[in-house]
Amino acid sequence: MRICLNVRSTDSDTVIVNRGVYDTNAAAATSEAGAYPESTNTMTATSYNVVKFTHKFQISNEFLEDVEGSTAFIMSQIQGGLVSKLNDSIETSILANDTDFAAGAFANAIESANKLDVLMVLINQLRLANYNPSVIMLNPNDYTKIQVLKSSSNEYLNSSRNELFNMNQLNGVQIVVSPSITKVYNIL
Repeated sequence: MRICLNVRSTDSDTVIVNRGVYDTNAAAATSEAGAYPESTNTMTATSYNVVKFTHKFQISNEFLEDVEGSTAFIMSQIQGGLVSKLNDSIETSILANDTDFAAGAFANAIESANKLDVLMVLINQLRLANYNPSVIMLNPNDYTKIQVLKSSSNEYLNSSRNELFNMNQLNGVQIVVSPSITKVYNIL
């Protein structure tokens, strides 16, 4: 998940993220020297504490004798463990600040809606709210469930829509598949 987020450095123990939400979008065409319409928005500053992830483990002297092999193993173990914990922390922060999804005009409008339909409607709802999502994060089980959806006559439902789910994208939004994603359908 960390590869989907912007990375910056800091010397502080706290990072502040500003979030802006339009209350009123009054943008309009105006005549020369005419008054500008005034839009309003709400800016919310959210503080996050900077967290340092570390760990260590012991290895035998015999293992150290194979410098080349042990170096690669140690690096993969150290990095893998840190990335796993970092991803868990990122997911926890995202889920703590997410909001519930409502289907809006699509509620009860799609007959026999499935998981892929839900994702398509969710992307549509975000775009209607002037937000262009860049990433859908799926657990491998959820991703596979979408890929193998079948009709009552045992035909794959996605066979005619596979072009939407090709190259790990859905309707132009990148799909990231990771076992660190535990909640169904996370979209950034």
